[in-house]
Amino acid sequence: MTNEIAQQKAALRTEIRIRRDSLSKQAVDDRSRRILSHLKGIPELKSARAVHTYVAWKNEVDTHALIRWLFDTGRRVIVPWVEKADRRMHHFEIRSLAELQPGSFGILEPVREMTTEVDTTEIDMVIVPGLAFDLSGNRLGYGWGFYDDFLKDLSIPKVALAYDFQVIDSVPVNNNDVPLDIVVSETRVIETI
Repeated sequence: MTNEIAQQKAALRTEIRIRRDSLSKQAVDDRSRRILSHLKGIPELKSARAVHTYVAWKNEVDTHALIRWLFDTGRRVIVPWVEKADRRMHHFEIRSLAELQPGSFGILEPVREMTTEVDTTEIDMVIVPGLAFDLSGNRLGYGWGFYDDFLKDLSIPKVALAYDFQVIDSVPVNNNDVPLDIVVSETRVIETI
């Protein structure tokens, strides 16, 4: 990654994080509810039987209601577990939010003894976190690289949940960044496929 792109990413991460962190709990709840309503309408989710989703952290678009809805509609729910030692993301099926506990980076992760690791070939759709997204599906993550490593070999729909202010004109990218297929915000569904 060129130094200029790295600097652009760092500045954008700071800008979006400040804006996102300033949201009240009520604003997060209201916006997340609208985003979830749009998400439920996309055909890719309607046909998915096994959905990989992040577990919301800090003021990210909340996924707890989504996870409960997936359980209620009989879908399999797969969530990430990060192994810091080998810098890899593993994928575990959960059957209850009670099977989560704070893990790497303070993010809720599956309790490995209570859950089952699954192969990525079992996943029908993945919901991806991030700080900023553009109309071409480019994503600015947190800079750890876990999701790009995971997404690079997947041919299933890759979907972002974003507050409207996280959808910007252009996200700086490099060769390792994996674009997404759909971005869902409070006011629109952007298909990049």
